[in-house]
Amino acid sequence: MCGVFGVVSRMKEIDATTIAKVAFTGLFQLQHRGQESAGITVSYNADLVTHREMGTIDWVFRKRIPEEKIVDLVVNNLAMANADIASYLARWLAEQFDADKRNMKKPLNKMELTDVRSPLDDMHGDAAIAHVRYSTTGESTSRNIHPILFIFQHKQAAIAHNGNLIGLEQLKAIIQGRGGYALEGTTDTELIAVLIQTSSAPTFKEALIETLELLKGSFSLVLLYDNIVYAVNDRFAIRPLCVGENEEYALVASETCALNAFSCSSIQELAPSTLVTLSREGICVEQWCQAEQRRGCMFERVYFSRPDSLLDNKRIYLTRQAMGRELAREHPLTGIDVDIVVPVLDSGLPAAMGYAKEFEYTRGMFTHLFETALIKGRVNRTFMDPIEDQRWLLQALKHNGIPELLRGCIVVIVDDSIVRSNASKAVVRILRTFDPRMIIFLSASPQIQYSCHLGIDIPKREGLIAYDHSLEEIRAAIGADYVGYLSVEGLYRAIGKPRANFCDGCFTGEYPVAPVD
Repeated sequence: MCGVFGVVSRMKEIDATTIAKVAFTGLFQLQHRGQESAGITVSYNADLVTHREMGTIDWVFRKRIPEEKIVDLVVNNLAMANADIASYLARWLAEQFDADKRNMKKPLNKMELTDVRSPLDDMHGDAAIAHVRYSTTGESTSRNIHPILFIFQHKQAAIAHNGNLIGLEQLKAIIQGRGGYALEGTTDTELIAVLIQTSSAPTFKEALIETLELLKGSFSLVLLYDNIVYAVNDRFAIRPLCVGENEEYALVASETCALNAFSCSSIQELAPSTLVTLSREGICVEQWCQAEQRRGCMFERVYFSRPDSLLDNKRIYLTRQAMGRELAREHPLTGIDVDIVVPVLDSGLPAAMGYAKEFEYTRGMFTHLFETALIKGRVNRTFMDPIEDQRWLLQALKHNGIPELLRGCIVVIVDDSIVRSNASKAVVRILRTFDPRMIIFLSASPQIQYSCHLGIDIPKREGLIAYDHSLEEIRAAIGADYVGYLSVEGLYRAIGKPRANFCDGCFTGEYPVAPVD
């Protein structure tokens, strides 16, 4: 549940700060994949410069006052009011920053624009990797922010990871057998870095392949070493990864939406077990081991990927519309005079539109049922907030309705999925305030009954509403008058490809890689 991005300049001459800004642009398109932290590492003559922090991309790379000038800004503004407070703050700030470098003697309101810079302005290079994080393995703390830096044969390297490894104790045992290593963080990604660092292989590429053969689970990786970006995925291509190029850059990203911003002449989804090398000469694609049958994550298609991305050479938006059409065929609501079909924004919108179109078609209706009568506030993805109470609060801020479209109506609400049911309960509770006649809640995916150990933060089974509740109990729990799900068979009719091509473990309990920890 992270986003990775990599870029190498193909131009002989380039503005030194351009590559970091290209990485920022690509990463911005992947913000939906993680909001806990963000980071970019750039390479210039094999030397690496990294900036990474907790927070969203726009916060991490915001323009800011140089740290050495903060002391003067605070002291100069407070000295007029209270000399004792100013003196105390000056001593405290001097401990945090190098106060001897103070060179600014003017108050904040007169500070020149040239004094404010983004970290991107100081990141020079011709290759870069970048990452947005939503944690699955490892705490959500600053020590686990990607890219993670390490050393191979006296040169700096960096790695960023989307996915989730299993069998971590086995990897730690291998590291101990190589002499041990003091881990700085708690992510599975750091184990990959240490395995590469402690490899006796003669080249970085060989050390990388040697390490990949030890890994189990899901991974899409980007690595930066010696001005070259390496991109690699696991044996089943569980997590998405794609490459593209134009006249100026060779690029790799978790999703095609990040490459579309650069007008790439060709975009290719990577087959399982693919190793891609991006350099000034272009893109080299090869297999790092014998590939297995592709088993792409179904939840990427149901919810996680952006609607304008391509997966399986099909636009996600159209795939979700097809799910909605199948949902209408499986839940025709015979004998119920539906007044309005409403999506839970934003993720339920394509499915709701597909549902409404199919519903109207099968009944020969000339009126349009689809309405965005549920309005989304300016709140980010609420499932990413790890605090239960705050998640409920954010749901209250996130949704509101249009009373004139809902009052006295039979309302069909379509969402992409029902996981914990918190969002579903909140939506129904809000709709009840507008006094509809009936609320029908439909999920455009099957019941989620199993947890995920391969990179989607679906909680333990006890936290899933469908794990130990009947359909009637789920209906009562969320407060709807009717609840329905798309079947597994209907899901694959919408996808148009066989189950053998996908991981649907969260729906069926059948995984391409079994849990071992």
